Formats: sequence, C-alpha cells, structure tokens
Amino acid sequence: SEGVPPLPFQECRLHDAYYRLPVARVQLLSGPSGGGSTPLLRSGRLNDAEDVNTGIVFQEIPDEVTLAINISNCPCHCPGCHSHYLWEDIGLPLNADAIDAFVEKYGEDITCIAFMGGDNDPKGVNLLAQYIHEEHPQFKVAWYSGKTVISAAINKQDFDYIKIGPFIRHLGPLKKPTTNQRLYRQNAQGEFEDITSRF
Repeated sequence: SEGVPPLPFQECRLHDAYYRLPVARVQLLSGPSGGGSTPLLRSGRLNDAEDVNTGIVFQEIPDEVTLAINISNCPCHCPGCHSHYLWEDIGLPLNADAIDAFVEKYGEDITCIAFMGGDNDPKGVNLLAQYIHEEHPQFKVAWYSGKTVISAAINKQDFDYIKIGPFIRHLGPLKKPTTNQRLYRQNAQGEFEDITSRF
C-alpha cells in the first residue's frame, strides 16, 4: 500500500557453499557444531516429548492452507505475547528429518509451511526454507519474524512470504488497520510486495 516502505532487509553476500543442499542437510541433521547432538532449532512442545506444536491454519497466509510450526526460544519477548511458553528453550529438534515427517503426515492437506518464530537462529530458518524448496518444491515457505529488520544472515529468495514486526498490543495484529506488522509476498519477478491489506 502507498506509504509503506520496502521490505527492510540488510543485504549481504554469503558463501555460495552455505546454501548448497548437501551442506545444508548435514548442518540441519548434525547442528551447528557438527557433532551430531545439537539441533539448530526446536519446535515448541506442548505436553511431552511426542507433542510438537504444529497446526494447519487458514488465516496466517492468504490463499494458502498452511502448516504452522511454532519455534521456541524466542528472543523477542513482546509485551502481550499469547505464547509465553515459546520464550523458553523447549521442544523437539526441528531439522530435515522433522520436516520430512511433517510432509508425510500433512502433505496432502497443505500448500504452505510457515515457521512461526526462529529469530534466535535465522540461519537455521533459512536452511530449513531452502531444504523445503529443494526437497519438497510443491510447498510455499513462509516465515513469521518478530524483528523489524530481517537478519543479514538470510537469503530472502528462499522464502515465498515473510512477516516482520513485533506484536505491539495497542497497534494490534495483522488484521488491524493500525498494525505495525507487515506481510510480504515474493512475486514472479523476485520482488517482495506488501500484502498486509489482504487481512
């Protein structure tokens, strides 16, 4: 919409090898240390080790049926946050195997996979987005970030949708005209257009 600034990315060039799938898969499976035990990200756990906080949603991404994956250890700590438990470092490892399992379970019912959070490890989110596009190209990939500026660690072209902005109670969520948050969609030319008004 008029008067809305372009998507505020900090542009940078990363080593091409970082985004090659074999490297990404090894890092996703073994974690940043390469030791095989530390996951890059965790998805929020509800009750026990078998319960992962995911759900099929219809409102978060316009025109998509979305599998929303809540990611814990959120650094944003927005006042009024409705998911305080995601501030904690809890949950199951979120890696390539987990994505494959989600696709096997929900793949016939969804068109998009959304990472809800992950600002504590934007590189990990980016690797997961790239993995989905490489291994499961039938799905769109979305990222809900609570930051006002997207990390220089990511390649925005690996995402079909990106939401930015923390929750500010008096400004409201995306569906409120007063919201500070913005949802962007990558168009056919590779540019990001503001589609917040679709809410």
